[in-house]
Amino acid sequence: MKNDQGPDFVELVREQAREHLMQVNQVEADFIEFNERFISLTTENERLEKESRKRMLALESLTCGGSEYAGDVERCVEYVRNGRDSQRTGTGKKIKAERVRAEQVDAQLNAVRKAWNDNSLDCSADPGHFEFTEAIEGVLFDNAKPDSETE
Repeated sequence: MKNDQGPDFVELVREQAREHLMQVNQVEADFIEFNERFISLTTENERLEKESRKRMLALESLTCGGSEYAGDVERCVEYVRNGRDSQRTGTGKKIKAERVRAEQVDAQLNAVRKAWNDNSLDCSADPGHFEFTEAIEGVLFDNAKPDSETE
């Protein structure tokens, strides 16, 4: 085959081939960069998914049974928040009940002290003195025996 078009045509074809090769090289470099980013993002995504699963398991472990809350972040968070709120409310009620009980014991103790100081509670000669003392201790320490045992 003989080239009839001359040296300018050959040079033009060579120039186009070089440009085409540069474009191919650029596409190849872009592809390599894209592939590296894809691998990096895939690795990051896998790490985030593991972290998310770990956090979800931790959140689910705070629920009562877990299974009915599995995979439902909103329900888990709602359950935990409600639990904390009721825990605070329950603790407040317990503290209030303890204060009321302490006030009752204080009032009972003050009544016994007043009676003792007024000499209206002289049990020294009473044969039931020890039973009476046990009854007072039972009131104060909340371990009173039932009436049937003290008789």
